[in-house]
Amino acid sequence: MEVELDSLVMEYLEARGFHQACAALRQETKEGPPTPSSLTHTSGLQYEFLVAFNSGERSAFFGLWSKHLPTELLASDPLCIELEVLVSVYFALYPSRTGLGSLARSMADFRSHLEARGRVLAQSQEFSAFCALPYIPDPALHPTFKPILTDAWVSELRTRLAQFLRSVLVASPQSSPQLLALYQAVMSPPSPSKRMLGAVPPSACELSERRVSCGMVGGGQEVLGWGRQLAATEERLLELQSHYHSLVDISMELIEALESAVSGRMITADYVHHLCSRLLGGAAESEGSDVKASVMRASVTALRESLQVAPAIPSRADSNLLALDFTKVKNHLACSSDMCKALLLQALRWRLTRSLTGSQRLGVLSSYVQNDILGLASDAEGGEHRQVTLALMTSEHPQLREQMARLLNSLSSLSGGRSYLSKCSALVQVLCQVLVLEKSDSLARRNALGAVQKLSLRHHLQTLMIEAGLIRWVVDVLGEPDLLCDYSLRYSLALLMNLCLRSAGRNSCIPFGCVVLKALCSLLEHADHEICSYVNGSLYSLLSLPCLREEAKRMVFHICLSLFYSLLPLSLPLPTSLSLKPGL
Repeated sequence: MEVELDSLVMEYLEARGFHQACAALRQETKEGPPTPSSLTHTSGLQYEFLVAFNSGERSAFFGLWSKHLPTELLASDPLCIELEVLVSVYFALYPSRTGLGSLARSMADFRSHLEARGRVLAQSQEFSAFCALPYIPDPALHPTFKPILTDAWVSELRTRLAQFLRSVLVASPQSSPQLLALYQAVMSPPSPSKRMLGAVPPSACELSERRVSCGMVGGGQEVLGWGRQLAATEERLLELQSHYHSLVDISMELIEALESAVSGRMITADYVHHLCSRLLGGAAESEGSDVKASVMRASVTALRESLQVAPAIPSRADSNLLALDFTKVKNHLACSSDMCKALLLQALRWRLTRSLTGSQRLGVLSSYVQNDILGLASDAEGGEHRQVTLALMTSEHPQLREQMARLLNSLSSLSGGRSYLSKCSALVQVLCQVLVLEKSDSLARRNALGAVQKLSLRHHLQTLMIEAGLIRWVVDVLGEPDLLCDYSLRYSLALLMNLCLRSAGRNSCIPFGCVVLKALCSLLEHADHEICSYVNGSLYSLLSLPCLREEAKRMVFHICLSLFYSLLPLSLPLPTSLSLKPGL
């Protein structure tokens, strides 16, 4: 940049007839630039900085810091921000390290510095580690701040500070020539983002005209064109800023409306229409936005249609589902190959789960139940087919086991399906057998677990599950929660809570009460609040037994509960019935 400016100055001198001045300037530029006269001044400034640093004079140091360092450097340079954080910590701990001065006063100054410069200092990675420094009674005893009090740390900080000051003060003389600054501003048109931050000269067109009037004829037209382009860019930037503020306002209103909807207050269609009109109004004002406006209008139309009342769900008579020949279905489940059986079970499940909710889905379920698709309704008529379908759960073909478990899980999700499945107690025994035999957290075991948990809502099936030792299996599985997916963990805990509602289930936990309490205690701090609610429900039931309360006392379980509840956010309801359990 300086070489180009020297050439332009020599061109100007030649044009005006100042030949001797031009020759002298050309000779001096060949010899190289002179030694900067600010080196002596720089050395003196650096000495003043280091004297204030060594003597712990915080006010004097930061007075020099803010006076002699450029504002842009203080606001954006990572090394400068990092050194400012470390030097602030050094002055805050200076009384604790040397015994000179008041530690309370230095901490108060450090806190004030954080409040004044916190937004800028937060860019440093070191900032978060020292935010708690003013609130520690004795930093010398804290393990985080012990290394900072050593002479080695202070020496290293002093060396880094000296190197930084030497490079910055030499590279940034006190003032730059006005002609050079003017040339840099004209030849380097800034981006709109820099203009937004205030780094652009106030009037680029004025600078361009000034350059032309000073005699820079060669590039005058080009610079003037840049000025016009910059002015147009600035106008476009102001327009975009206006649209941005409008979008922010509308977004805030939408967020408030969403919060109101969550609270139960309805969002009217007129209100949505008003917001859409504001959006369309902003699009219509911008030049050449017909396509954008049309797209936005189409979106608004779709939004308005979505706010209308949904059409009634078609009845089964109006649906496109064809009737099934359930005799053939049962024959294929009995005689086809394993892969064919798996695909057939998948199709039966999809017919149920992918149908329309409401009357159509209930119609599909009714057809399954009325035709006793699994042979569970009648011992006399469906006994042979029942043995066939139950054998599918224990098949050696993994996909066949998985598809059968998926179908049972889907059926148990509906009340009518649970009533149908609960007619066969042997089905629950087979499902429990599958859970025990499947060692890995496979899809077949997950779906079998989901079906068992949903069936555990029935009283007589709860008794079968307790007698089958399912509680012991659940406790063993919960002992290694890292091997379970979230679905398996959630449904295992829900199953345990359901079974522990029965006195027989609680009594069955007595022989391995310590294992149960340890497994539940390890899950108290789980991030999923639904899982925590199942843990709390299980503990509430188990700790009603005196023997388990005594076991919990020996495990110092009440301390774990108190610590856990003290860490819960205030927005979550505390299960006080657990923490205030008599004798615990």
